[in-house]
Amino acid sequence: MFVKDILLLKNVYISPYQSREEAIKLMSSYHSWDIPVVNGKQFIGNLSEGDLLAADKDSLIESLCEDLPCYHLKTSDHLLFAYQFMLKSGVFLMPVINENMEFVGTMSRLVLFDNFGKVFGFFDPGSLIVLRVKRTDFVLSEISRIIEGENSTVISSLVSADEDPTFLNITVKLQTFEIRDIVTSLKRHDYNVLSFYNEDNLQGFLEDRYDQLINYLNI
Repeated sequence: MFVKDILLLKNVYISPYQSREEAIKLMSSYHSWDIPVVNGKQFIGNLSEGDLLAADKDSLIESLCEDLPCYHLKTSDHLLFAYQFMLKSGVFLMPVINENMEFVGTMSRLVLFDNFGKVFGFFDPGSLIVLRVKRTDFVLSEISRIIEGENSTVISSLVSADEDPTFLNITVKLQTFEIRDIVTSLKRHDYNVLSFYNEDNLQGFLEDRYDQLINYLNI
């Protein structure tokens, strides 16, 4: 999935001719500490909460637009790049431009995380298994082979760092509901199964973690 495939926020930006108070109000409504500044179709830069708080109360945005950072995404960017770039930049409301360098909309972190879960099938029916594997031993095709040997299929997988840099945590999403035999088979092949969630408890787990994420982003 690419940024162009995501439904962007069309009116979430501030014009140079609007007031400081309007910008603060818009930031507050989206629980954001930044806002894109856009003049027509031209993206000007990322205005921060600090910029606004340091300005005079009667200031117009145009007086704050000198030397603004210009973090942005392109409609052709992949969702994984968007995820990484938004986290590294620290921007909450990320402007998106097209191939003609025209502003087309704004992506919020909430929209990004929602689509990220859909891309990897986290909300599709099925189950999750989390494995801890040595980096030197990790072969995804071998894990898939074991799972397929138990008449199931890997829908998606994610690889994340472990607290021990010599290990990886591997999360696999399966299309099957019954995973007892799969877990047993993985353990038989000396895989360390950290946790697993079948359909009975997966939905509650995902909803709980999603709520925690939303609460964190809204702080």
